[in-house]
Amino acid sequence: MTVPLCVTTCPANYYASPIDRICYVGGSCPTTPVRYYSDDTQGLCVINCPANYFTDSNNGRCVLYCSTSNSFADPTTRACVTTCPSGYFRSTVTKSCIKSCTIGYFADSSTGNCTQLCSNGTYGDGTTGLCSKLCPIPLFADPKVSLCVSICSSGLYSDSYTQTCVVATSCYSNTIGDPTSNQCIDNTSNQLYI
Repeated sequence: MTVPLCVTTCPANYYASPIDRICYVGGSCPTTPVRYYSDDTQGLCVINCPANYFTDSNNGRCVLYCSTSNSFADPTTRACVTTCPSGYFRSTVTKSCIKSCTIGYFADSSTGNCTQLCSNGTYGDGTTGLCSKLCPIPLFADPKVSLCVSICSSGLYSDSYTQTCVVATSCYSNTIGDPTSNQCIDNTSNQLYI
């Protein structure tokens, strides 16, 4: 039978609980009446983690980075979460909930993610950092790359009426695809007279 010892400091990977003054092995701090987390910086079981750390319910610890691939550090609650709060997006680059996605990524409100390729008929707008259904003038929605672009991808023509990149036969109304400018131009200006 092991006799409990009174110690002033818990051994490595054990954390002192303020509730019952017992040293708990890492990640197993008390969960009632409130959830406590193992804090490596102090060697204590704590309710609130120190600055720059997040509570991780998956492993019961205070962490700098969330432990699972589908959890993200939420700066508003200082917890690891699977769904970010309104106005924030999940970033796989930073493993956190962020308001503005990092360069090269776009905030997709339909998924709540920062993405390199927008979904559901939306286009990455480099000026706003958002996935948008419509691109701002003078940009065009390019379906080949799912981006707002100033010059359409090869084989597509910029249609100023619809602000989209289209194949030559899909230019708006009385316009046609001009291969020299890669734009949809007024059909009446290219008529041949005999």
